[in-house]
Amino acid sequence: MTPFRAPKLTGLIVVLVATMSPGILLSTFGMAAAGSAASLGAIGGGIAIVSTTRRHAAWVSVAMGIAAFLAVSTASVLFVTVGVFVLIGIFVGAMNVKGMSAAFVFVPICAGFALTQPSVLTQSAFLNGLFLGLVTLGASLIPVFLVGLVAKTLPVRPVPEFSRNVVIGYAVNLALLLGITSFLTVHYALNHLGAWLILTIAVIVQPSLQATWTKGIQRAGGTLLGFFIAVGVAGSIPVPGLFALIGNLFIVLALVGNAQKRPYWQYAMFLTPGIVLLDGTNESILATADDRLLATFIGALICLVVLMIERPFYKAAAAKAGAVSY
Repeated sequence: MTPFRAPKLTGLIVVLVATMSPGILLSTFGMAAAGSAASLGAIGGGIAIVSTTRRHAAWVSVAMGIAAFLAVSTASVLFVTVGVFVLIGIFVGAMNVKGMSAAFVFVPICAGFALTQPSVLTQSAFLNGLFLGLVTLGASLIPVFLVGLVAKTLPVRPVPEFSRNVVIGYAVNLALLLGITSFLTVHYALNHLGAWLILTIAVIVQPSLQATWTKGIQRAGGTLLGFFIAVGVAGSIPVPGLFALIGNLFIVLALVGNAQKRPYWQYAMFLTPGIVLLDGTNESILATADDRLLATFIGALICLVVLMIERPFYKAAAAKAGAVSY
């Protein structure tokens, strides 16, 4: 007798419910920081598994957990924290040697939000960091391993190839900008705004300056549209308990669009209300939406300044190598 195999839609629903449940449950029981870490880890794991192999996606989960742990445990020492984010930038940039930086994009994002979360267990930064790191790791592994319910084999994605100079330039830019934004976040106590600023840098900065410029424009446009969607939902739905459910639906749309390689502005448009709505109440949703919008434009401005400074050097190097893009 042929064993019964669950339909793909049923499998997808099981995966999504299992993936987002830890974040919702932790938030429900009053552990907002852990809930946020679980939700971000789950999103990062979902992006990783549609971007690379299961084995590599599992290593992405480990990297996100370690980054969250380091960010929290060093938060009290400014320049050590900045050093951690510089190292994260170098690490993610170096992954482009194998064309895998896109899979690791949530490593600095998880670290940024962990950095700005309040204490969740004790007054010990080490224990808080260890807890958030393990929560991030565990939540991110769920989509990595449960994706087999939907697809036994994942499509093989072409791996982009980058020259050594491009990889080095990308790693330097990412390390520099993450160092700057982490310094601003800690030194000026930007809190949630700082986390969104780090997120903006992580997703805008690309291996080439031209791609960074394009990504910045698309992110600004998509975030603006997502801002209006989030505010509209917060103002029209009287039951805050539904925000998490609706937020998860938006995140699903973002992940599906990312897997289908849709334009980035659409991904940003769905991801913005998804993450914002997970915040839970009308007041915090409006504040989070404002932070995300402001951080997007500040982050884009910082990137633009760096691009303008570096453009002549990149253009000259591209001309010397006979390359059209730079």
